[in-house]
Amino acid sequence: MRIYKILAIVLLIMLLLSFVGCFNSTNEQSSNEYSEYPFIHMTDDGMFNANEEITWREALKMFEENYKAIYDQTEEKLDAPIVRGEFMDYMVKTYNNLPAIATKREPIAYTDIAGHQYESAINRMSGAGVIDGTFDMKFNPDGYMTRIEVVKFLWKIDNRSLDFRETGESFKDITEDHEYYKVVMNALCGK
Repeated sequence: MRIYKILAIVLLIMLLLSFVGCFNSTNEQSSNEYSEYPFIHMTDDGMFNANEEITWREALKMFEENYKAIYDQTEEKLDAPIVRGEFMDYMVKTYNNLPAIATKREPIAYTDIAGHQYESAINRMSGAGVIDGTFDMKFNPDGYMTRIEVVKFLWKIDNRSLDFRETGESFKDITEDHEYYKVVMNALCGK
């Protein structure tokens, strides 16, 4: 009789562990449910223009496809280039609960953000590992975000892979030897 109780307890524990495992894998999928999909599109000229300034309208469209971003800017603001510090502030406020924004390390000691109105948001994002330092340890909080920076940011925040589907699409100015070729192709073609 005692052996049956032990077997029943072992079976119950195995069933419970199996249930917890299923629950955890379901949660991991839902926190990253958009990571397979493309979030940039080909333009008529076939160029990506990696170092070109990006507007709020274009960046928010990328985020809309991934996280249902809220368009809370005026028309004038939507067509303006994105200021780097302001972008970090918007990301912290809008996506505060994403696992990718959890602080994981000490923030980068940027030399140009002390006392800046967005210092806290910049530190939060660098502490999460979503933004990196530059060779001169400057963030340039009043400068503008580029297209490649926003794509890299979304790639990191969504914890995407470097894998991508071969769709036959590619940008004329992003070749296989480009530093971020796989990041851009993942954003263009999905996984």
